Amino acid sequence: MAVERGPARPSRILAMASFDDASASLIDEIRRFRVGERLPIRASLLLWPTAGDPGVMDVDSCASEPIGLPKARVIRQRVASFVGAGGLVQDVLLPHEVAPHLAALAGCSTACVLLMQPTVACLAVVDGAAVRASYVSWVAAGAADTETARLLARYQLVARLVPHVRRWASQAPDARMMACGRFPDLRPVMVPIVEELDREIEVLDVALVGRSDEDDVDADETCGRQLAWALAASGLG
Repeated sequence: MAVERGPARPSRILAMASFDDASASLIDEIRRFRVGERLPIRASLLLWPTAGDPGVMDVDSCASEPIGLPKARVIRQRVASFVGAGGLVQDVLLPHEVAPHLAALAGCSTACVLLMQPTVACLAVVDGAAVRASYVSWVAAGAADTETARLLARYQLVARLVPHVRRWASQAPDARMMACGRFPDLRPVMVPIVEELDREIEVLDVALVGRSDEDDVDADETCGRQLAWALAASGLG
């Protein structure tokens, strides 16, 4: 995803694409995308840690103490494909580092922010510019062939996430809670978590005001775009 910023107008999405990071032709695919869309060479990247990285806890872990945070410098070799495709990386940030900007876009300076990807979540407590965060990961479930199987997989994941979310929410009992990210059916996933916590979680699946390029974007995709807006709002790139 590429985002354009300008002093006289809001940021807008320039182009979007998904790539299989296991593809042998990944560098060529990124290069064709970047050149074909005439994207700028310089870029700021949001880098998600994965299972096994230092600072990422398994979702089934019973540990209650933080294990530290992932370090971008440790896992930044994952941007090699982008550099190989002719891009120039000027900043690499982790999700918790853009959480304050996400909260600011939502109109608050104190918040509990849940950032979701298909196999990892970042739970961040934002207080102004200060952030406390933790990461949990899980193995992706196989494709469900029935609606019943899909619902079962969803509730099984929710049951595993709830203890972590409860600890996260308890750090700021009066703060606004919000969730976003490229996670399928994020709003339905949040419903049982809200019931367990008896506390509202706002799903950021409504387009930002003034984003004409979001008119035809569905809720799940909007949830995924919010982090790109937060990265743009951070002043990087």
